[in-house]
Amino acid sequence: MKTLGELLPGESAFIEEIDLSIFTCKLLSLGLLPRTKVSMVRPSPFGDAYYVKMGNLHLAIRKSEAAAIKIADK
Repeated sequence: MKTLGELLPGESAFIEEIDLSIFTCKLLSLGLLPRTKVSMVRPSPFGDAYYVKMGNLHLAIRKSEAAAIKIADK
C-alpha cells in the first residue's frame, strides 16, 4: 500500500488508514481521517515536509507523519 509521501505534486488519493504511532492522535485531530481525499501540493523547499490539501485546508506534514498515512492505490 502506498503512503502519502509517495504522491507526486498534483496527484490526489483517498486515505485508507493511519498507522498507530505517536502521530496518530495529532493526524486525526487535524482531520486526516480514513476515506478523506487528500492532494499533494508540493514538497517543502528543504525537503523535510510536504504541503498537502484537503478540501479548502492546506497542511504541512512532516515526512515521518506522511509515512504513517496509507493511501488507496489508484
